[in-house]
Amino acid sequence: MRDSLRVIGRSFQALLLAAAMASAVHADPCDNEKTADRAMIEAQRAAERAQRLAEQIAQQAQLEAEKAALRARWAAMHASEQAQQTAEQAQARAEQAAARAQRDAERAARQAERAAERAAIGAPGVVVTNDAILYIDGPEVPRDAVQWADDARSRRIRQAVTTDTTLNVARGVTLSLTNISGDITVQVWDRDAVRVNAEHDKSDEVMAVIKDGMLKLGTRSIEGAPADVEWSLTVPRWLPLEISGIESEIAVTGMRAPVRAQSMSGDVHVTACQGPMELHSAEGEVHAEDVNGEVTAWSMNSAVRLVRVLGPIEAQSVNGDIQMDDVSSAKVSASTLNGRVYYASKFQDRGRYAFSSHNGKLYVGVDKMQPMNVTVSSFNGQLESSIPVPPAPSTPPTPPAPTTMTWHSPRAMTWRSWNFTLPAEAASASAPSPPTTPPSEPRTRAPRVTYTSAQPGDAPRAPELELESFGGIIQLASRADIERALQLRQAMRDSAEAVRRLSRLRSMRIH
Repeated sequence: MRDSLRVIGRSFQALLLAAAMASAVHADPCDNEKTADRAMIEAQRAAERAQRLAEQIAQQAQLEAEKAALRARWAAMHASEQAQQTAEQAQARAEQAAARAQRDAERAARQAERAAERAAIGAPGVVVTNDAILYIDGPEVPRDAVQWADDARSRRIRQAVTTDTTLNVARGVTLSLTNISGDITVQVWDRDAVRVNAEHDKSDEVMAVIKDGMLKLGTRSIEGAPADVEWSLTVPRWLPLEISGIESEIAVTGMRAPVRAQSMSGDVHVTACQGPMELHSAEGEVHAEDVNGEVTAWSMNSAVRLVRVLGPIEAQSVNGDIQMDDVSSAKVSASTLNGRVYYASKFQDRGRYAFSSHNGKLYVGVDKMQPMNVTVSSFNGQLESSIPVPPAPSTPPTPPAPTTMTWHSPRAMTWRSWNFTLPAEAASASAPSPPTTPPSEPRTRAPRVTYTSAQPGDAPRAPELELESFGGIIQLASRADIERALQLRQAMRDSAEAVRRLSRLRSMRIH
């Protein structure tokens, strides 16, 4: 553009010069010469002004072109950012849709499992109702304990932050904590305050509400379900606890108040506590060590382990073992469906001990010098003992036919009981002859025939031991033998726990 303006200016200058020369033909030579000089000067000045104007126009045009180029680059840049944001939003929507599809699939699978459970009504040994799952000669498992967390899920931590705060509490308050995923650790101190240390996602917020004598802790998320939260609480010893989690391992130490802890798929471990304890886990193990107080422990598919517990004990499991080592209690009840029951502890005077298993084995450590009244009941099981016990009669007595009911064939289901007294040497000297008549009123589910090889005479303080198994083996041995068996089981459990924790750490590193 600048070159074009130069050409226009030169052409204009040439025209002015030609006009001056033409006017000089009719004028005086001197005047013509002066006039020509002035005309040339004027023409040259006009040409210079035209050239400067053209250059200014060219500069302004160049500036406008540069501005237009900048605007074009800015528009292209922002268009690229907007396209990237649109792509990220589309990816996020796709991930959310995939997560919803996965949750729907898992929910459908759980519904299919529940339908299969409902279809199992009438199966041998199991009865499923709308309120509970009943196992014949086993525990009764409330359905709420299995389905209370069906639709709850959490997401992984993307950007971890830590909330550390202290809340003052007064006596009469109960702490309640519900967590979806993440471990929960509770320790004690001598202050009337609760220190909350929680590691959570940046998009989540830790909440604390005190209402109606209850301090409730939890998280609130702007994205719906909160992410994993690792809780570490320091509380007064006197503060009652109600802790629950889904994928949470719970550990409580040093409490002097009631503790209720339940987890869906994590272990529950209570150590050095006093007070009534309610410990539940569906897929995890339940441990109570150095506890003084009533203990109620339940696990569906894993083990219940009680060590140095002082107080009444009620333990139940469906597919896991129940281990009781060095407990001191006058009232112990332990039942399992397919697991084993180990008891390696002392029996107290006037104590009552009831152990039962449907298909599992019962291992009971007995002091052969301690007086004890023993009742063994079984349908298809057998009794094995490494200590002397009175022999059972070879054939059961035949009960007389009742007048109010019809007896089934000899192959019908019949529960048999055998009562005897330990030690066997003392009982054999004064053992009366077995009775020849059955009980006055047999159970309605099946006739029950009782054998009696010895009756407790002058031992009213002897503990009562009841052992019942549908089809498993009942093993009586010395306490040392059962303790060695428990040590072997503990070594196997520690090895499996080490492998599981290593796998969990690797999974956390991946996330």
